[in-house]
Amino acid sequence: RLLLHESSPVSDVGFSQSGDYLATAVEDGTAALWDVDTGRQIMRLHGRPDGQSTIALRPDGRQLAMGGIEGSTRIWDLDPTSSAAILAFSAHDGEVFDAIYSADGTRMASTGMDSELKVWDSASGEMLLSLPGPLDEIFFPAFSPDGKRLAAANRKGGVSIWDAGSGAELLSLRGSKADYAPVAFSPDGTQLAAAGKDGAATIWDTATGERLASFQNSSGITRMIYTPGGEHIWTYDQEGNANSWSAVSGSELPIGSHETLRHVVYASLWDAELSQDGRLWATAASDGRIRVYATDDDPEEKPYYSNLHFLQNHTDQVAGIALDPGGSLMASASFDGTVRLWDLGNGQELITLVDHSLPMKSVDFSPDGKKLLAAGADGKVSEFFLSIEDLMQIARSRLSRGFTQEECQTYLHLELCPDE
Repeated sequence: RLLLHESSPVSDVGFSQSGDYLATAVEDGTAALWDVDTGRQIMRLHGRPDGQSTIALRPDGRQLAMGGIEGSTRIWDLDPTSSAAILAFSAHDGEVFDAIYSADGTRMASTGMDSELKVWDSASGEMLLSLPGPLDEIFFPAFSPDGKRLAAANRKGGVSIWDAGSGAELLSLRGSKADYAPVAFSPDGTQLAAAGKDGAATIWDTATGERLASFQNSSGITRMIYTPGGEHIWTYDQEGNANSWSAVSGSELPIGSHETLRHVVYASLWDAELSQDGRLWATAASDGRIRVYATDDDPEEKPYYSNLHFLQNHTDQVAGIALDPGGSLMASASFDGTVRLWDLGNGQELITLVDHSLPMKSVDFSPDGKKLLAAGADGKVSEFFLSIEDLMQIARSRLSRGFTQEECQTYLHLELCPDE
């Protein structure tokens, strides 16, 4: 028995002839296609916001028709064997903790509950490496800026740096303790910082393995970020604090010029990210909220960050967050099972890319900003196109007619539909 939840009243349902798929029509103007065996939502389709009254699946499940109370009928071409993702594959046995792109976007790295660190081809999903080492409870991989090295920490073995091409271990690093989780390369790749759940952090020279500095945060550090110039390291912790540290000495520094920003929220900060120019700063927290700050100052010269957006669309903890290279889009992953895409200009949600019952843990933009990587508790890694041109190509393959002018404005955010 499956219980499928919709956010608005359901006006009609319909099964495919095989009984493998179920379609639901919702009064908010959307329809969803569900996998009957797993209860997973495969895709969501948008009609008009004045409600749908009837729905029907073609017997072979390849088309979906929706009749609305405004008197129109819409027909979509469906591929019920796949979601909107251009690439989706089972990456780990158990949930995926994190999935990231390499600097050139050709590879992906992921860690999961199975204590494995894997490298994948981002075009095909083929596994390229399963890296060696004492990988007990391994967390949060990080590619070096040039993409040639890959680092990760684990609960018992400290921190390792591998050759990202061959998988050979280059360095095995240890600080005062081995209980590290998040790691971060400096922008020039000469340093690696790692921190643990006790708040202790260490900075190493990536060429020699020499320990350069260390610092002690008041609570467990969940995320570390180097500022664009590499002079400071920002940390985020389980008590909702954001702190800044010298990447040279490890001494504590003011985080910008506004002291009150150091305590961000009365909840755990699970993830955070700076834009490439350091002028935007976003956090994901266990209270389900996303906070975005902005500054016009030089990020390396004690900038004043003011509140830009406070986003509350998620209904559970937000575990992952990412900003696109241009600083115009943001993606978020939540325990509520969704991955959402946001416009950083106005703070509006653009689209829900994933919507199912299992928690989502991680998101990352490709270096060119055209694709998004998402991973979660189902053990899968999925990749999505984000550019309007690529989305239109996918949408046209599923829609059995052309776009109306209204649909181009509402769903593609274009004033005029482009020529076919």
